[in-house]
Amino acid sequence: MEPPTLKDGDPNCYHNGHQSAAKRRRIYPFGAASSIEVASFKGVYEYNLGKIAGEDETVVLPDTFERVLLSSRQIDAFTDVLFNYNYSKKTRYYSETISGCYFPRQVVLFRNDNGRIFESMEVCFECERVDATFSEQTHIQYCEGKYALLKAYFVGLGITYFGD
Repeated sequence: MEPPTLKDGDPNCYHNGHQSAAKRRRIYPFGAASSIEVASFKGVYEYNLGKIAGEDETVVLPDTFERVLLSSRQIDAFTDVLFNYNYSKKTRYYSETISGCYFPRQVVLFRNDNGRIFESMEVCFECERVDATFSEQTHIQYCEGKYALLKAYFVGLGITYFGD
């Protein structure tokens, strides 16, 4: 994603959100998930984001390099990056453009009590783009620097594969 076009502000991320971990845990889909997993993969995985989440019992991740089942603490750190890093409070207008590149190498899978995937979030660090099944329901600001924060978070989980 190209940097946002801004008026009355700047494009950078600031840790200016004040949502507590308890409040962030209730945001959809985090509050509905029994477990959350991050996986790195090579190639295209066989879970179609265009389908209704949960239709498929399994997700096939070809050439999966890493899989991490997130602890409560790791979920809190992830939601802190997603929801508490935002544009400056002075930034009132921005528009984002999507680049033509899209080669995601990480996916975040949200599972229900039965272990079925009900939502997912692909991340492409090459073009700085996220494609999530819940994007209409959950507002996340992708300010300048958010992808660097996400990548650092994934590295902290032990994720090492980000593409060839």
